[in-house]
Amino acid sequence: MDKRDLESLSSRWMDRIHAATKRCKDWCDEAEKAETAYKGDRKAQGDVYDFNIFHANVETIRPALYSSTASPDIRVKHGDRNDGVYETLRDVSQAMESIITAQLDDSVLDREIAESIKNMEIAGRGITRIRFSADFEEIPITDPMTGVPYLDDDGEPMVQEVMTNERVEYEAVPWRDYLEGPAKRWAEVPWVAFRLTILDEDMDQFDKAMVDAQEVEKALSKKEPDAEHTVWEIWCKASRKVYFIREAGNIVLRVDDDPLGLPDFFPIARLADKVD
Repeated sequence: MDKRDLESLSSRWMDRIHAATKRCKDWCDEAEKAETAYKGDRKAQGDVYDFNIFHANVETIRPALYSSTASPDIRVKHGDRNDGVYETLRDVSQAMESIITAQLDDSVLDREIAESIKNMEIAGRGITRIRFSADFEEIPITDPMTGVPYLDDDGEPMVQEVMTNERVEYEAVPWRDYLEGPAKRWAEVPWVAFRLTILDEDMDQFDKAMVDAQEVEKALSKKEPDAEHTVWEIWCKASRKVYFIREAGNIVLRVDDDPLGLPDFFPIARLADKVD
């Protein structure tokens, strides 16, 4: 995309972000009040009570809503038990069940779900998103017969990136850092967006060529290492693409094709339909 296309893209999406922020302003204001009451912030709230019953209720109800990690149960959906293939399918199901159980063994999911439930009780919105992460390692490309590394034109050993580990990660999304497109039913939601806070030193994860094409060197000039940038990660269902747009300056940082390949595209579970 050239500069004009990128400017049009960023402008269009930031207009949608601002419109969504305006739509939910009243709700966000009430959620802020509820969170202030939960924390018992004496400076922010006018009335001060000896006993914070809202905090007590949230902490009492939360364990009842989520008390333990869910256990995976994977079975062969279709198949004849007398068919020889059935045994193979059952073995695969048991292997997948063991893999998922091992992934859930570190209690990370429990912590994130517990935080989402707290957000739901306080503000009325609890969201947990999933991410796919992988580790890569560079290994030399060798002759399969001799094991001798191939060399490039400069005489250096040729290498290739090989995935050494892959995993699913879970993340509780703060209620104030989530927006979605206008819709009455979840199935009709056109896009969802997550607000990210990125340190200046971590901005190199984005597409430098795309940033340079917008001629925004001044807007992205280096600052102190702890400087923060507000970036919107927007998942568009129609295009099945993910757009990263920096709020200051409306700068498109990166455009990714569908990273997860999920049937419903979005990296979160279905949310409740809206009721007038």
